[in-house]
Amino acid sequence: MVICYEGNVHVGKTTLIKEFLKKNSNYTFIEESIFKPLLSPYNRQLDYIEQECEKIKRLKENTILDRSILSVFVYTCLTDTLSKKEKEKLIALIKQKIENKEIIIPDKLYLVVRPYEVVKENQLKLKQIKNTQEAIALEKYFNSYNNFFLKYSLNKTSNLDQDIYEIDTKIYKNLDFFGF
Repeated sequence: MVICYEGNVHVGKTTLIKEFLKKNSNYTFIEESIFKPLLSPYNRQLDYIEQECEKIKRLKENTILDRSILSVFVYTCLTDTLSKKEKEKLIALIKQKIENKEIIIPDKLYLVVRPYEVVKENQLKLKQIKNTQEAIALEKYFNSYNNFFLKYSLNKTSNLDQDIYEIDTKIYKNLDFFGF
């Protein structure tokens, strides 16, 4: 089984995955793609897509992912750093890679959500350590990111200040530029 945790920056995806791995040592962990700040915005998104394609080489029967191509897709749609033409090219490439089965599509997909105030506080503490882009910690991005996933929500569990939504994997078949 392939499981993926999606979510905004600093919501606790990696922490949840590490807890899961303590109880499920038969799973292989594939970390999120690496941010390369020196690339242009367009080339950075191309690089993210390539990194997502490379992950398939590490796929095992039981794998857990920290993010998937959906994070790349949502950022592509939401960012102001890409032109509409660049966004359309990237989205077409993502769809092609999914259709050609060059990218991992999980069996189970979960969205991790925490209150924006917690994410903002964590961004201030962790942005240097984790090399996080400031733009993806803004409230507008935070809300739009979550809303994209929540349209496909199947059910929700909660613990403390964290909600975990199971997301319908049909989401991978419905990737259209959703005019943000």
